[in-house]
Amino acid sequence: MKHNRETPLALANPRRRGAPSDFSRDDFFRISRLARCSWWKLLALIGLQSLAAAMLAALLPLLRRLVEWEGGSLGYDAGWLFACSAGLLLAVEIVFFLSSNLELGESLRIRETLREAVYLHVLRLPLRRLESVPVGEWVSRCDHDVRAVQQGILTLPRLLLAAPITLLVYLSSILWLSRGYAAVIVVSLLAAGLPALLLRRRLMRISADKLDQMSSLTGRLAESFFHARTVKAFCLEERQAGVLRAWVKDHLRLARSGLLMALAARHVAAIVLLLCFLAVAFTGVDWVRRGELSVGALVSILVGILLIGQELRKAALAVASVQDFRAAGSRYLKLMDEPPEAIEKPDAAPMPGPVHELAFSNVSFAYGADGGGLEQIDLAVRRGEVVSMVGLSGVGKSTLLDLILGFIQPDQGQVLVNGRSLDTLALGDWRRRIGVVFQSPELFRGTIRENLLIRAPDVCEEELLSGLATLGLGEVTARRGGLEARMAESGTDWSGGEAQRIALLRALLARPDVLLLDEPTSALDAQSEEQVFRLIGSAAPERITLIVTHRMSLAMRSDRVVVLNQNRVEAVGRPQDLLVSSPIFKYMCMVQQISADEETTAAALPNSPGR
Repeated sequence: MKHNRETPLALANPRRRGAPSDFSRDDFFRISRLARCSWWKLLALIGLQSLAAAMLAALLPLLRRLVEWEGGSLGYDAGWLFACSAGLLLAVEIVFFLSSNLELGESLRIRETLREAVYLHVLRLPLRRLESVPVGEWVSRCDHDVRAVQQGILTLPRLLLAAPITLLVYLSSILWLSRGYAAVIVVSLLAAGLPALLLRRRLMRISADKLDQMSSLTGRLAESFFHARTVKAFCLEERQAGVLRAWVKDHLRLARSGLLMALAARHVAAIVLLLCFLAVAFTGVDWVRRGELSVGALVSILVGILLIGQELRKAALAVASVQDFRAAGSRYLKLMDEPPEAIEKPDAAPMPGPVHELAFSNVSFAYGADGGGLEQIDLAVRRGEVVSMVGLSGVGKSTLLDLILGFIQPDQGQVLVNGRSLDTLALGDWRRRIGVVFQSPELFRGTIRENLLIRAPDVCEEELLSGLATLGLGEVTARRGGLEARMAESGTDWSGGEAQRIALLRALLARPDVLLLDEPTSALDAQSEEQVFRLIGSAAPERITLIVTHRMSLAMRSDRVVVLNQNRVEAVGRPQDLLVSSPIFKYMCMVQQISADEETTAAALPNSPGR
């Protein structure tokens, strides 16, 4: 089995660009369950909107009476009619306010529920899948897609239930006034809704493409801001702005196409209803002259047509929103259908006590056609050992750490923990036994204290300050305002060496059984490296320590060194022995002017295991 280092964008979004998304009734109910929709609130919303329509429809007979009122000859008091009409209008506004308030509250709740669900699901995807898509695109999925879905969840029931009920109420009032004109209006409604029906699939394709474009743009913007130093150092501002301009041009073309179709459908409906209005007005005048229709009835019918037109315009806008919802909903569900990383397998066994041994048994792993990986790795590391892994770039050192963390699975062989295959253990429980410092230390926005206590919230302040002082960060922390000083995003306001030491202390405070360090001193000077290794060595007897490094001065301080070459283990042994037996190790030490005398320094380290 081959593994791609990066999944192509086509695989990240399996739907072919421009292809209509399949979104069925079952999909709607499924996404509603994910949003934890309150059906009684949705029904109440539809009921309130229908009630408002019924109240407006009740105005039509009152309007007829007002128009036909002639000084009380009909037995009605004009003041009473006016009061009833004003009361109905006031009640309509109150109902609309209640409806809007209910819709706003439910809309916000649905949006945050959907966003939390997809955010948590994305974080639980396998690391390779997460890394295959730009960060900005994930942000777009959690923002733009969620907004479109949230809006559609409320719009679709309104379009399918509230709008037809409202139209039926208005038509019923007109039918009570004139059956003939009611039939004319029904035919006009069918003609007015035909363009939206014919264009809905095209609108859905455009909506899907717009979401793809928005994801791409968010990815580009995030990339530019994340690499702001490089952008400014290479004077790439205009280049990046040119990329944005090209996107805007393409997006405007696509957005204009969708808007034109939506506007065309809307205005065709408006023209049809306008013609209906004019036809009723002209013929109605003739009917009034012949005594077949009263003036009040004609005015009420015309007002009813205006109310129907207003509702139809809302429905036309809702159609475009629903197509956005169908496209975004399809993307949302496809993402939620992706299998998460199996952190807690049902049949997985918990970790049985402390980790005494970590081993690789004939482990092989291959990436894609570009090669790389590991071949037939046999290695065992015991508790209390500090083992460094060295080799030229690209021989698989970091891949070994990924296998230990369970980010990838071996194609052949097993990773063994206390003699048990890692596949049989609860991955979450296993990772909680590991402390790790990656080559590019990842710090979070927040205070220094919050960053240090992510894995060990119960550590006391004295221990934090002692660890910072040991790593030479005590004065730096004090100058910044102490443990409550806030760190910028990704720790960009700290130097690379300071960030590495913060990440190391964070890992050590968790008291892990296994400590994995990927180039932990790459940004440090010799004095800081000495401080770091003293801290590592002081607690080494309590854990397994694996160090990936190109710093041969660090490797010379280890109990054993694993030399990797051409994706295999070439040699394992004490660093002094490897200077004689391993050409690769000897060459790397020679290039860095490291000799066997480094052992003298290593032997002076306190509590260093194996010495």
